[in-house]
Amino acid sequence: MQILVILPLAALLAGALAQLLLGKTLSRAGKGWLAFLTCLVALGGVLALLPAVQGGQVVKASLFDWDQGISLAFAVDGLSLVFGLMATGIGGAILLYCTSYMAHEEEGTTRFYTLMSIFIGGLIGLVYSDNLLVAYFFWEVIGLCSYFLVGFWYKRSEATNGARKVLLITHAAGYGFLLGILILYASSGSLLWTDPAVKTAFTGVVFFLMLVSAMAKSVVFPLHTWIPEAMNAPTPVSALLHSACYVKAGVYLVARLYSLSGWQPEWNTVVLVLGCLTMVVGALFALVQTDLKRLLAFSTISQLGYIITGLGLGTAAGIAAGLFYCLSHGLFKGTLFLCSGVVQHETGTRDMRELGGLARRMPATHLVWLIVAGAIIGVPLTNGFVAKWLIYTAMLESGRAVVVLIAWLVSIFTAFYILKATVSVFHGELPESLRDKPIHDASPAMLGGMGFLSGLALL
Repeated sequence: MQILVILPLAALLAGALAQLLLGKTLSRAGKGWLAFLTCLVALGGVLALLPAVQGGQVVKASLFDWDQGISLAFAVDGLSLVFGLMATGIGGAILLYCTSYMAHEEEGTTRFYTLMSIFIGGLIGLVYSDNLLVAYFFWEVIGLCSYFLVGFWYKRSEATNGARKVLLITHAAGYGFLLGILILYASSGSLLWTDPAVKTAFTGVVFFLMLVSAMAKSVVFPLHTWIPEAMNAPTPVSALLHSACYVKAGVYLVARLYSLSGWQPEWNTVVLVLGCLTMVVGALFALVQTDLKRLLAFSTISQLGYIITGLGLGTAAGIAAGLFYCLSHGLFKGTLFLCSGVVQHETGTRDMRELGGLARRMPATHLVWLIVAGAIIGVPLTNGFVAKWLIYTAMLESGRAVVVLIAWLVSIFTAFYILKATVSVFHGELPESLRDKPIHDASPAMLGGMGFLSGLALL
């Protein structure tokens, strides 16, 4: 079982090293397929642990034992597994999409696939780590990967400026996580999440320090301002960053704090207020966007507000609803970004004022978009409907009438901005500037990645 714990991280690290060693000999498509296959191996390792974890077992592994009992320790429970499945499952679908999307890039593909593999591995390392310092190491690995990937087109000032903003806000806030770890260690003499001494050393100071770190990673108001500036990255990076491997790291940290002792009821109020503000702010900004990817970026802020609000309820139903919403969001938001990438790839623009009528030219992409647009709105038979049903039920059961009202209003705003994007991009007349352009539907590989995620959104 220890081998299965280490397998996902080892496979992705090996894949990254292989990219560096074989980068000059492999074709651009070959590098993409290498990254995709190593991610599939990692997914297999995560799935192999599912029976044991579903049976209530916490699967542990330890590689080294340094001085003072510090070791490279891993512990996989249900919470770890949910995020591990998102990282490798959604990440694998995005890498499949990349094999075609990145095929036209003249340079930088070795760097791209190496960083994407490490990015996915970083989240696996974070959620699997039992050692707090190792968890912080992977927290920063994720941050560095996002910096380099957002600034992938480093010759463009808008890309480098966005990358710097991502790194500055999330890295500075990340010191809260580190300070919290040091306080826990000073109080308990241990660095293991699962150590009872660490659990009982959890205090309000540690909670607020770690909450600030989680807020910056998960674009919680008011530390949300970096995410629209990160939209100048390649679309697969945006999809991975929003759906699985960056904003979800903060969600994981908030959820993990519930496993420690001493959680105070008033902290729930703090998390609820932050979640509701984030829901509203993200939705209002999404309503007025004309750039498709920026609209989806502000939508991510709003949807993360739902997830944080669910966790903030503090009840078993609320936490379960928040985590299911987190999984649902990864599926539909990742797919929405991939669809936007196809649109930009074929038309050369993301400006919705210059788009329209693409449903006739891109019927398969249009169908995939409609499925996941229905999911984010909450149309019955989609995972988004189930997620909203669960979260509204949890809110009603907890007696938070104001929270229910806010969430309901934000759902209306969500429907408006998603319908606006759908009509602006896919319906109406094809603009004159695009009529003579050879616009094609998504390639089989791109459609495969999008179709897999949209299929899961229905399943």
